[in-house]
Amino acid sequence: MKPLIPAQRRKNISDYLMQHQIAPLDTLAQRLRVSEATVRRDLEWLERAGIVERTHGGARLVQHLPDEPEYARSAIAHPEEKRCIGEFAAALVQPGDSLFINSGTTATAVIRHLRGIENLTVITLAMSDSKCHCEMSSPRGLRDLKKLSC
Repeated sequence: MKPLIPAQRRKNISDYLMQHQIAPLDTLAQRLRVSEATVRRDLEWLERAGIVERTHGGARLVQHLPDEPEYARSAIAHPEEKRCIGEFAAALVQPGDSLFINSGTTATAVIRHLRGIENLTVITLAMSDSKCHCEMSSPRGLRDLKKLSC
């Protein structure tokens, strides 16, 4: 079997996690026929893109709304572009600003880059794991960032 390029491996990892939600490092290495170090690098890349969360000895799919498999597929598409958009948009935000951010994978990329901006209020429909550590609210109520719920 011809070795897979990184994008193919990452797609295979994402597909596996969409079916199983969690994967041990050794299982992924065996399935992809690569070293565990290679899988770790792929998982680091996927984690930076917000697709997976690395765990001790493996990874799990970042949980979005349970009835939105399209969201997970969309999160895999064009992660570098979404990261760039997120960084650019967050650079326009000033301390003390209030923002409304819609839902979606690109919107989530923006939210991820808001960390460290003081006195920031974000009103959003996004329910994904944003980890921005700012005050966030939703039309359904104040969002608990630890429980990822409104």
